Amino acid sequence: MYSGVRPARRQDVPVLCGIWQACFHDPPEYVRYFYGENFDRISVFVRTADGVPVSALHLMDSEFVSGAGIRKAKLIYAAGTAPAHRGKGYMG
Repeated sequence: MYSGVRPARRQDVPVLCGIWQACFHDPPEYVRYFYGENFDRISVFVRTADGVPVSALHLMDSEFVSGAGIRKAKLIYAAGTAPAHRGKGYMG
């Protein structure tokens, strides 16, 4: 089974919704709303198996503020793997 990492595509959203629901148990309506409102504003990377997303990493723009100033950063918002693919190191 070949796996790779790539940016998520809009056509991945139905599969991403399934992964999200399996990992976080949010209602389907919320998950569809989340992707509908945020897909173009966040960075989502997927790990695929045979071309199908099985893990997803969601990053949001953020800032790190310290005495040295402000630096742009990415916040890990959510990360998860579909139950059938857990334990294979996809998020490692």
